Formats: sequence, structure tokens, C-alpha cells
Amino acid sequence: ANHVLRKLVEVVPVSTAVGLLESLAGHVQEVAAHIYGCRLLQQVLVKFEHSLDQIPGFMEELVRSARSLCSDTYGNYVVQHVVTYGDASVKAALMNALLPSLPDLLQHQAASHVVEKLFAHTSKDDQSIILRRLLLDPDSKTQLLKMMQDKYANHALQRIFDFADSDQRELIKEAMAPHIDSLRDEGHQKYLLMRLQGRWRNSGESWGSTQKKQQGQGASDKKRPRESMEMDTS
Repeated sequence: ANHVLRKLVEVVPVSTAVGLLESLAGHVQEVAAHIYGCRLLQQVLVKFEHSLDQIPGFMEELVRSARSLCSDTYGNYVVQHVVTYGDASVKAALMNALLPSLPDLLQHQAASHVVEKLFAHTSKDDQSIILRRLLLDPDSKTQLLKMMQDKYANHALQRIFDFADSDQRELIKEAMAPHIDSLRDEGHQKYLLMRLQGRWRNSGESWGSTQKKQQGQGASDKKRPRESMEMDTS
């Protein structure tokens, strides 16, 4: 049945799909968190990227469920698609829904990917809001070292650093400066440390109060292993 519905979404216009999506009212979160249902909703978001304003109820229910779906094995892919294909108003609503929980989401294996994508696909102003929430808010400051050392948050912070512009990178370095001596120059912590010290993909001068021994020059940044549930578009 899932295959039939996906084929239907593939060929029908949005005006026809509205009825199908309205029938999911009250069950969008359940479908998004299903191993096959998540693929159907990903396809809906891709196919109707420029017509999402015609299915407001469906989108509102997705956004309301986003906090829980971010941490779900399958639902996080749907939220990532909302980030990628949603319009400005949808992204703004999603930001409001996720912003209070960003430090916790960053430390979750699935949800951390959503935060990465949210930073990469939003405006500079919203990126600044995300950075302030992660780095400067009082409750975030107490968690910053934990995030820097956590294997999922650490990787997400690396990606955020890569996406950031020069001013944003200086903000990240300044916020993390008090904790740099607590990072180990090995394992997953090594790659964030290399970025902060200016040693990532270049031989620039080290940054920070303590010069640390360089290890593994030229090593590639290893991705966290995870099973792909991205929609099969073949």
C-alpha cells in the first residue's frame, strides 16, 4: 500500500494530493515515525516543495511534532526534509519549535543531524540565533564543554563551524576558548580541536592557550555511522 501511495503522490497534482494528506490529520507524527511512512512524507515534501502553502494543516502538524520526530530513527529524516524544502514561514515555525531544545538535540544521534541541516539551510540572522542559543545562553554555557566532548554534538559543532562565516567562526572560537584545554587531540574530539586551532585543511597557526601535539595529519573527518532512511528516488 505504501508503494501505491508513493506512486500516487508521484503523478497527481497538489490539488488531488490535498485530500490524501487531509486524511492523515491527527496521524502525521505516527506516519513520519514509521519505517515506510517516513519515505512517503519525504516524497510529499519534495514533490510539492513549491505548493506547501496549499497543505497548511499537514505542515502545521509536522512542525508541532518536530521536537519528538527529531529524536526518532525515521522521523528525523522527515524533519530534515521540512528544513530543506519548507518555505520561510515553515522554517521560522520550526526554529521556534526547536530552539529551546537545541543543546539537548545536538547531543542526540539522530536529532544532531537536524540541527546541522537547520543551520545550513537558514538565513544568517537565524544562524546567529542558533549560535547564541548553543553558545551564549546561560543554560547552554553550562553544557558547552559537555557538547564539545559528546561524540554526536562534537560532530555537529564541526559541521556548524564549516558552514559558518568568518565572523561566526570567531564567535564560536571565543565561546569555546575556556574549554579548549579539556579537548583531547584524539578520537572524535580531535577534529573540532583542529578547527579551533586553525589546523583543519591548512597549516595555519594554532589557536588557543595551549599548543597541542598534532596527530593524524591529513586524516579525513569520519562520519558517524547510521543507517540511511533517505527516500529512494530511483
